[in-house]
Amino acid sequence: MKSILMISLHGYVGANAELGKPDTGGQVVYVLELADRFSRLGKRVDLVTRQFEDQPEYDHVDDNFNVWRIPFGGKKFIRKEDMHDHLKKFVTNTLAAIKKENKKYDVLYSHYWDAGWAGQKIAEELGICHVHTPHSLGWWKQHSMGSDMDEKEMEKTYRFKERIRKEYFVYQMCNFVIATTLPQVDLLVQQYDVLSRNCSMIPPGIDENRFFPVPSKENDKIRLKYDIKPTDILALGRMAHNKGYDLLLHALPTVFELCPEARLVAAIGGDSQQDRDGI
Repeated sequence: MKSILMISLHGYVGANAELGKPDTGGQVVYVLELADRFSRLGKRVDLVTRQFEDQPEYDHVDDNFNVWRIPFGGKKFIRKEDMHDHLKKFVTNTLAAIKKENKKYDVLYSHYWDAGWAGQKIAEELGICHVHTPHSLGWWKQHSMGSDMDEKEMEKTYRFKERIRKEYFVYQMCNFVIATTLPQVDLLVQQYDVLSRNCSMIPPGIDENRFFPVPSKENDKIRLKYDIKPTDILALGRMAHNKGYDLLLHALPTVFELCPEARLVAAIGGDSQQDRDGI
């Protein structure tokens, strides 16, 4: 049986993920669903993440799939932008834990730059193949955040120079990069000098048991139940500055000029002061 070491470090990763918490959104869902699908295909998967607060060491999802938490960086939550300072300790602790548990893996699959940098070091020590998915690219984020923040403040908050340097290392050294969109592939080749033969695109999938076309009559009932009108704008996601809700709010006057009956319906979640202060 093939054994996969998956790594996704930031946020609240767990068998029952607390979606909406800081840094806990689409990537966490993606990684958990992917690990679950690998396990159903008969692969043994350890999804390694950070242990903090009062989290247990293991979540046993099924016979083939475990979430395994490795402690590093103390007990408090760490923003993904500040993970740089703790990655060496994660590498050391993970290698020690793997040796202690006498675990063997055939491939390492990392997600996002933080896990990618650490994963490359771990894969080299274990002598196994390293596959990486970026989820987002530092170069694109840096160039798409607009001018509402000066360069020094942006660098202090997001540490883009450090991130892009680490990303470049990961994309050059890992065995293969799996992007989630075609524009990501183009940026990897053009901005990070990745050879086109070393990367490809696999789009994220959906759970067809949860998401499927709704018959028009059912759709009408749902609209009536929740008072959703055809001209409503629905914003759904975590409360975080980089989600761009400020851009949506700034656009509303123009929207109302074009469509006076339009409304903004916002379902935006987050339960920490950090999230509430971020927008």
